[in-house]
Amino acid sequence: MKQRSAALVLSLAVWSCALQPAAGPRPGPGPEVAEARGGAAPQAGVDVEPLADGASVGEGGAAAGEGGAVVAVNGERADAVVASAAGASRADEARTPEADEEPPLWVDPRIDLEYLALRVLAEANAVRMRAGAGPLVMDPALRRAARRYSRELALRGEIEHLSPTPGRRTFRQRIAAEGAEARVAGENLARLTASVESLPRRAVQAWMKSPGHRRNLLDPIFTRTGIGVMLGPDGIWYVVQVYATPT
Repeated sequence: MKQRSAALVLSLAVWSCALQPAAGPRPGPGPEVAEARGGAAPQAGVDVEPLADGASVGEGGAAAGEGGAVVAVNGERADAVVASAAGASRADEARTPEADEEPPLWVDPRIDLEYLALRVLAEANAVRMRAGAGPLVMDPALRRAARRYSRELALRGEIEHLSPTPGRRTFRQRIAAEGAEARVAGENLARLTASVESLPRRAVQAWMKSPGHRRNLLDPIFTRTGIGVMLGPDGIWYVVQVYATPT
């Protein structure tokens, strides 16, 4: 995945991934999500909003390692990578053993990561309510999946929907590994530099600026969520939000 940055410019990367039921795609604007059925691997689709002056677009990575685009924005807006993908699956894998829940040593012990996750939820529900969608409820299994993946991304220093971890390669596998079942599911990722105070708001704002991420965030079909927030050893924040409609 290519990254473009400029001195003194914040670096931000966001990805979105939506999972559709095997019966077929949800209705909605076609270019925002590339559909896949019958358990096929997600196929990346890209929808980039008009950018401010100084923006440029170039080819880069993707949610499932195919296609995608890199959006480099100079000035006060941050660099961004945006993509969305879809696939069909069901939560049918056994839950894995509990991972170490202690924050890594490089995270300041005064930072309450769970509190930050709840603040991201509050920001997400605020924009959902304004859009006429119901609030999301934090689900323990989805929260575990999101928290563990945010930790993995922080250790890897990148954001990508496809993980190298066996049994947890896709977000549908990560959800299933925690014992969650979902008729429809989705995932948004964010990588950004921000203060502790501004992180929740900026993560949600970044998702709202991308059609694919906004669609996941505001979709009324989703009622459950899990959120993970982790600070990487590079000082960059990694935020994972998974969405689900129970079976």
